[in-house]
Amino acid sequence: MSKARETIVGALCGAVESLDIRIQPGAFVVERPARLEHGDFSTNIAMVSAKLLGEMPRSIAEKICAYLAENPVKYQKRVEIA
Repeated sequence: MSKARETIVGALCGAVESLDIRIQPGAFVVERPARLEHGDFSTNIAMVSAKLLGEMPRSIAEKICAYLAENPVKYQKRVEIA
């Protein structure tokens, strides 16, 4: 795992923990999107978390983005919802 990907996985775990969800790093994917215009990394963590919380994935994604905006990490330039 690259250092950037490892850092992003850790930040995402922190984001969902702030929502009182415990997700193991292997339960979600952080990968390079097929199209460059979709950014450097993408993840399905909002979809996985939404199932656990019984909420809409977009709502979870917004909360994760807000957390990452307040708690930026190295390698993070911006965070967007697809």
